[in-house]
Amino acid sequence: MYVWLKFAKLLNKGGKMDIDCWVCNGSEPKAFTKKCKIHDVCETKRAGITGIPWGTRTGFICQTCETKRIGQAISDFEKEYHDKWDFKHNDEIKCPFCGYEYYSDELYESTDSEECPNCNNLMVVDVDYSVSYSTYKP
Repeated sequence: MYVWLKFAKLLNKGGKMDIDCWVCNGSEPKAFTKKCKIHDVCETKRAGITGIPWGTRTGFICQTCETKRIGQAISDFEKEYHDKWDFKHNDEIKCPFCGYEYYSDELYESTDSEECPNCNNLMVVDVDYSVSYSTYKP
């Protein structure tokens, strides 16, 4: 059923579903499996690819494209005005390099070596706790 829903979405976008594409058919990637033109989206020409391309939710990407994506995210974020208060007392962790916001269930105390999952830069994270009180009559 899931494969046919993906097929319908691709047709609505004017694309074709390739049943041999492991992304289209929802299967796990295996050695020498085929990818369709829709999901093989790395923008770098084969001669310019360094390292091994890897799959993401949006398709395949190489180190060159990933470096360009990170640089673009940081550049776009730096064009906007931000002061130190944009990064204090937030409900989520906000990267001061690229602006990516995420929640962490694993971070209970401050750390000086948290890596941003979007741009891979190291940042200092201070965990703030607030105390509130409730009262009632006995």
